[in-house]
Amino acid sequence: MQQDIRKVYLEKRPSKSPNWYIRFWIRCNGGNGWKEIRESTRTSVKKKAEQIRRNKEQELAASTLTDGMISWDDFIQQFLSSQRSRKPKTTVDCYAFSLKTFTGLMNPALLSGITRAVLDRFVTMRIEKVAKATVNKDLRHLKVALKWAEQQEHISKAPSFSGIFIKEDRKQPTFIPESDFIMIIQVLENPELKLQVTTPEWWRAWLYVAYYGGLRRGELFGLVWEDIDFDFLEIRVKAPTSKSRKERVIPIQPGIADILNGWKTIADPPRSKTPVFPWDYDNYRNLYHDWHHLMDVAEFEKEDRYTLKDFRSSCASALIAAQTPTAVVQRILGHESMSTTANYYINAQPALRQAVQNRPIRIE
Repeated sequence: MQQDIRKVYLEKRPSKSPNWYIRFWIRCNGGNGWKEIRESTRTSVKKKAEQIRRNKEQELAASTLTDGMISWDDFIQQFLSSQRSRKPKTTVDCYAFSLKTFTGLMNPALLSGITRAVLDRFVTMRIEKVAKATVNKDLRHLKVALKWAEQQEHISKAPSFSGIFIKEDRKQPTFIPESDFIMIIQVLENPELKLQVTTPEWWRAWLYVAYYGGLRRGELFGLVWEDIDFDFLEIRVKAPTSKSRKERVIPIQPGIADILNGWKTIADPPRSKTPVFPWDYDNYRNLYHDWHHLMDVAEFEKEDRYTLKDFRSSCASALIAAQTPTAVVQRILGHESMSTTANYYINAQPALRQAVQNRPIRIE
């Protein structure tokens, strides 16, 4: 089999597809046994398929990881497993989604087969279906995974990502005026609102904390009742639930404490470690289903609709308009750098308007 690893076979699989397939073997992770790999050439033309077979054979022959070669699927499992103890669940879920998307489009067999050319093809194929920001997010997650592979010595060097990211059109973060926020809250009392998995009371508390506290989605779902200090008016965001993996304490207004207290009375949590916003699903599809339905009932035009992330940027923008130093806003949002806060989360328009209105004018 040591010789067979360098041999790639061409075959048909009529029950699967009219396309040609290539077949070869690689060592299992750790060198224990062999694993058979089949890849579609995505062509039914034998001449083209034969060229793909020869290219794969050359790729395997050039590989320096004869005994240490790891399949792409095995690598994904190892990488995600290593991240679960280090990153919030929401971050690991994002890694998994991007890697699954990459696998679906490129169908790689070996980790060592991920080259810059493969990444370039991925960008070309992906940009046809999704926004630039989504492609860049996938690339960032791939970069993290491949850098980890290099650190673990699965590959000698990760492919370069220099110049591969797509330049995005920079736009101002969305600011939700307080009048629109109140309109959204009032919609929760509309009898036409038919929520799928949550209640209006749940949404009311969730939206108030998001709008005035600026917490991330994962941080909101990570809150338990013992994290809220009603005496000192504070919310403690614990490190495992935070994207930055740093604990922080956020002061809250008495009105927000009253809303949370009211929600606590309704929810009637059995213990202090019960989640403030219970969520029994392994993804957020139902959350966004309810949110889009809420936007429908509120009758916002399609181009004027808000996303849940807009509540976080609105919190930052409102604080800046209230002349809060950017460094303080950074601490509230839990960002590593002030530039992230300034560039991606602050819409300066409310502050600009306030500054102009506060300037005295003299008219003769």
